[in-house]
Amino acid sequence: MKKILYIIIILSSLVSCDTRDESFLSAELEEVRTLMQTNPETALLKLQDLKTSESQNLSNLEYTILLAEALYKNYLPQTNFDDLKAVVDYIESGKTIPNSTFLIPNYLRAKAHYYHAVGLDERNDVVGSCEHYLKALEYMSEIKTLDKEQTRFLFLTYTRLGELFLNEQYCDIAIVKFRHALKYAHQLNNESSVANVLKLMGNTYQLVCRADSALYYFNESSKMSSDCFHKLDVEKNIAQILFKEGEKDSAYIIIKNNIDKIDNYDAKYSYYTILGEFYYYDKKYDSAIYYMKQGLESQFFYTKLNAARRLLAIYDSLDDYEMKTYYSSIISKYSIDNINKSTDNAKIQNVYDKYKERKNETEASRNRRKVYFIISFLLVLTSIIIMFVRYRYERIHKELVHTLDSKERMISDFKDKIKIKDKKLSEIRKKTDINIDLEAYHNSEICQKILNRKPTDFTVLLESELALLLEAADKYLGNLTKTLTDKYPKLRKDDFYCICLLLLNVDKNKFQYLLGRNRKTIWERLNRIKSIMNIGDNDDLYIFMKNLLR
Repeated sequence: MKKILYIIIILSSLVSCDTRDESFLSAELEEVRTLMQTNPETALLKLQDLKTSESQNLSNLEYTILLAEALYKNYLPQTNFDDLKAVVDYIESGKTIPNSTFLIPNYLRAKAHYYHAVGLDERNDVVGSCEHYLKALEYMSEIKTLDKEQTRFLFLTYTRLGELFLNEQYCDIAIVKFRHALKYAHQLNNESSVANVLKLMGNTYQLVCRADSALYYFNESSKMSSDCFHKLDVEKNIAQILFKEGEKDSAYIIIKNNIDKIDNYDAKYSYYTILGEFYYYDKKYDSAIYYMKQGLESQFFYTKLNAARRLLAIYDSLDDYEMKTYYSSIISKYSIDNINKSTDNAKIQNVYDKYKERKNETEASRNRRKVYFIISFLLVLTSIIIMFVRYRYERIHKELVHTLDSKERMISDFKDKIKIKDKKLSEIRKKTDINIDLEAYHNSEICQKILNRKPTDFTVLLESELALLLEAADKYLGNLTKTLTDKYPKLRKDDFYCICLLLLNVDKNKFQYLLGRNRKTIWERLNRIKSIMNIGDNDDLYIFMKNLLR
């Protein structure tokens, strides 16, 4: 039974084990991390103060990651890029937390890769940025239960990746990432985050010319947000779709009404380019040229490229070779940049393919571990059941053997007692030379006379006949009167008459006629005999007497 208990304890520990991702931050850094969620500006100031304090013995790894996060949340460039890169390299080396035997928590690893990806974004390293965002996702997949902060982190990571793939025109991958981001945005119950992801999904579907899907997500995004700038951005995209669908008046009204509401020049340049595109398609070239030239001032590559291409097409239609040559050179420059980006695109695809391979291998490994665990669990459970059944069998077997032994001892004791009694009875018979012949008794003259009486003969036996009956009983039944008198001294002569008639198996109802007594007296005498001989009320006196004479 002890073995079973040990196995159950081991099994319980296996089942209850869970992957925990604990934080090992010092008290000061824990305070900074808490502030980071509500007041990132104060958190950054505290980090800068901690860095100059010589009395603090802080982990450089944790501090570097938190500083990168604080810079990111305060919209500042990543000034500790090299330090953070060193932290990422340290993490990937598989080492533990400095001055500790603990492994670096997965969430801390993921944050290091995420903020390193942000730094690479600032340096226009799209491939490197993609690689580290994906690495952050790999570490987060190891965390079983997410808290609110980790859920928000996953939302940000998937959103960043979706935007990256959208910018590189990997729309199918972008949609997958945005769907993950939308799931976590709903978990956070953050309407502005949900609205932003819906807008990005609309942008993606618009890029692949799926107008119905794009309009659905744009409209849903507009419903979710009350932010004016967000609505203007969404309506710009809706206007483009309406124009292509033939609803040109509505598209013009939306764009023209919204231009004056925009304070941000980057957003305004995008509006100018779209309005210029509308005029281009309507062959209103003067207005198109005016707005397209405004669009060339944008800092966004695709806005400038689109404006330059439209201007080239307009001047080509107008046979203005000088301006055509000018914009052709601009497009050539942009095209060279685009070729370089195409090279990056191929690398991004390779990075993503490797990520999927690692993800599939990780998933397969997890499935194998699950299968091994289930098999181990079943084997242990089967062993427990077998041991329990065996234990129960052995216990029941012992109880049965013990009971059987007790019964056998009781039977053996009973047989021994019977043997002793038989031996004593045999000795008594030998001593008294008892000769019992029940058949000869029945065949005696007096017994035959009694047995052969007619049913209508109710005469009473004479004293002489009763004396002859006793003599026959003594002669053929081993001196019955003396034997019974010795054993039961309280028996009377009238009792012997009843006993002799019983041994003839005469109907008890005839005793009253044979003995000349009333029925009640006969039954009282028979009961008295049974009482003297210690015979139970339910036992038969005739059977007792026959057994006594054997």
